Amino acid sequence: MADTDPARLAALEGAGARPAANVRTLVAEADVILSMVPDDNALLSVASELAEEAGGGKVFIDLSTVSPSASAQFAEMMRAKGIDYLRCPVSGSTSTAAAGALTLFLSGSTAVMDRCAPILATLGKETLRCGPAEEARAMKLMVNLAVAMTPALLGEALAFGGKLGLEWNAMVDAFSRSVVASPLLSYKVDMLKARDWRPAADIDLVAKDVDLALSAGAEAGVHMPLTALARQFAAAHQASGEGKLDFFRVVTWPEQLPAAKAPGEEEVQETIRALEARRYAAMKAGDVAALRSLMSERLVYVHSDATQDSRESYLGTLAEGRLRYREISFETKEVLQAGSDTAIALGSMSAEIIRNGTDKSIASMTCAVWTRENERWTLLAYQPTALPKP
Repeated sequence: MADTDPARLAALEGAGARPAANVRTLVAEADVILSMVPDDNALLSVASELAEEAGGGKVFIDLSTVSPSASAQFAEMMRAKGIDYLRCPVSGSTSTAAAGALTLFLSGSTAVMDRCAPILATLGKETLRCGPAEEARAMKLMVNLAVAMTPALLGEALAFGGKLGLEWNAMVDAFSRSVVASPLLSYKVDMLKARDWRPAADIDLVAKDVDLALSAGAEAGVHMPLTALARQFAAAHQASGEGKLDFFRVVTWPEQLPAAKAPGEEEVQETIRALEARRYAAMKAGDVAALRSLMSERLVYVHSDATQDSRESYLGTLAEGRLRYREISFETKEVLQAGSDTAIALGSMSAEIIRNGTDKSIASMTCAVWTRENERWTLLAYQPTALPKP
């Protein structure tokens, strides 16, 4: 076994694992290699470590949730070295993983699948063969979309029941013992009842998977408004510092909203709408000083291509001319107040930009999280979701 963190390997040595110094050493000694990494970049970095390894009948099985495009790139790198490659993202919980009862989505060569079936049988009780190429990647993202949207939907239902006088645990039992029941919900019943959000899969991880799906959907021209809305709920929790909590924490999203119009809410809504207008005007004008005054020092600014900036790195791209907004149109469709000092502006924007010397057209649904710090409203987080090209 190999890992970037040796401490993880030390914990497995007692169970019979034999640590390898690095991936290259591991590949040299093994005929079948299994990997699980957090994202596209990590998978492609593994490929760079394998670059000098000859195939010799070796099989590389990746269990990660990554984009179809990155997986296809990895496949080409493996093919060039004569290494057979199976895509095998998995579905389940930490408990099903420990029990060897995961569901495996598998794609690649049928002959290689047959050869590796005994190995894969130790990981999962069910293997779904999806096709010869990136079909398993698409299947996993499709399943994860439904998983990611579940807590947002349940949260609204729980808020409804609570307002009508139903007790929290009774509502959770009703979900788990009715047609709504599912393996996913069964994993989460105890967590929901205890409101214990220690993570099996945290909000940051699930949001990463949703971003992969939204990106793939945009490339394919798929309309995904419900997914984009669920992603914005997750973004609000991330902006509140809850990204490392279990993703079912999102069931509490209605609790972050005021039960009724609070005193001064109309004033807050008008303020946030005006601030959004000032922000977009400053972006078009390239007014770095004005933008700095509107942005929190803790700003997390995500672009529609999934790249991310801090306040200083974003303003740097404007100051240096690497990013220019030629035209911008926007609409603030709704402002949601989450307590007295946080507001979420939901809307849309389209723009003609020049980024690193290249003309681009962008169109997105937008989620801007504003927070009141030292009696002043500043932008804490911005998360766009690219709209499919017409």
